[in-house]
Amino acid sequence: MSEKNNTNNNNDVDLTFENQLADKIKNKFGDAIKEITVPKKNRIHILAETSIQKDLLRWLKEEEKFNALSSLTAVDWPPDHFDVVYHLNNWGDNIPTVVEVIFQIPRDDPHIETVFDLWKSADWHEREIYDLFGIRVDGHPNLTRLLLPEEWDQLPHKDPNALWPMRKDYKLRKKPFKRIREVSSPEDPWAKYLKGEAITEK
Repeated sequence: MSEKNNTNNNNDVDLTFENQLADKIKNKFGDAIKEITVPKKNRIHILAETSIQKDLLRWLKEEEKFNALSSLTAVDWPPDHFDVVYHLNNWGDNIPTVVEVIFQIPRDDPHIETVFDLWKSADWHEREIYDLFGIRVDGHPNLTRLLLPEEWDQLPHKDPNALWPMRKDYKLRKKPFKRIREVSSPEDPWAKYLKGEAITEK
């Protein structure tokens, strides 16, 4: 486990709250905390084992009152792993500190457990990391695509990574795929595009 505190060489910065919370987290979860740092005022960074994902996040929410999930996203680090990143806030007590919690999951079989039962706001965040990174969120009540078109999986992808456009090995196409969704009205100004008539691929 790694521990680092950085006061930006400013002795006037009071990190008492951040350091006390970091100590509580280390004492509570032990070696399952791989790294915990206080990089600056109002910021705590945690890298933890996925085995304590729900226990750690639930404890931060229920015991430390970091009950607002302000962000949930992912970062691709090929060829090995993804980071799944949670940002938590305690707005009820007007505490400005942001707790950033990161779990690393293998890139060849990316799974993470849903936190929808803890924060309903996780719903679309979790669908987004599935939609763009291909991270399976186990237990999510409706893990379907969010931003990409419904027919994305049916398009003629030759590379499996082409299904997930936020992966770093995703290759941009020179021309867009033809859309295959039907349109209900020929007067629709997007009708030709939606039918693929406005796109030619050579």
